[in-house]
Amino acid sequence: MKENQKIEIIVDGVARLAEVVDIIQYNENEYALYSIINDEETSDLFVSKIKHDEAGNDILVDIEDAEEKRQVFDIVSKMFS
Repeated sequence: MKENQKIEIIVDGVARLAEVVDIIQYNENEYALYSIINDEETSDLFVSKIKHDEAGNDILVDIEDAEEKRQVFDIVSKMFS
């Protein structure tokens, strides 16, 4: 996975096109910061952990640990402040 890459994300059972904004390295893990465009003027930013499937392909998974999620979101907040 790399910056500016277009990826397909499933949101509430609907396929949406997203664009990777940045890859964040933290505590020996990688996280994808990506945007999903809602309309011509707005988009939503999301962060997911990058894992690898059996074939070695990148997959995005939710950050389940509350402390890990807080730390990653703190990093993202500082990127935009």
